[in-house]
Amino acid sequence: MASAPQVIIMTGPPGSGKSTTALELASRLRATLLDQDSMTNPLVDVVASLIGAAGLDDPRLAALVREPRYECVHRVVQDCLHAGVSTVVVAPFTAERRDPRAWAELARRIEAHGGTAHLVWLRISAGELVRRLRSRSAARDRAKLADLEGYVASLDLTAPAVPFIEVDSHEAATLQVAAIQTRLEHDQVTVRTQG
Repeated sequence: MASAPQVIIMTGPPGSGKSTTALELASRLRATLLDQDSMTNPLVDVVASLIGAAGLDDPRLAALVREPRYECVHRVVQDCLHAGVSTVVVAPFTAERRDPRAWAELARRIEAHGGTAHLVWLRISAGELVRRLRSRSAARDRAKLADLEGYVASLDLTAPAVPFIEVDSHEAATLQVAAIQTRLEHDQVTVRTQG
């Protein structure tokens, strides 16, 4: 890998295994692991209770906390870059993966602090996503499981419209990480467009 610290952004649909793969990758690279949910959810819960929102699916809550949540992540990434430490970041980055201008701005911001940005996309089929949601039976998935068809229809399962490293989330995390490392070492990214 290059000598500049890497910022590897792990994105994919909910249930694709981002957290598991990111943990394995951070361990292998000896990088800092930054999970947006772990970093910001306690404060999001406070805001939710203040406005009477049930969760991030409530548009009122999402409108209030989306930008500050990402700003928290950006600032910690910058601190890591100033310390010369690579990071693996887990967050949806929906706008950045859909909009080349938003991705270019994020990459520019990372480069301005001495890092190199890479987007990793964990591809998952709708069928596998449903199977995982049913098998994990997490409390946070109750509403999703109550209207599974509607939930899956609401998801964007398409690949990013910006340069990315694609990983098959059906594979074991160790195989995913090996594939990511190989592509990082050779700077091989795939450019696809939606549609």
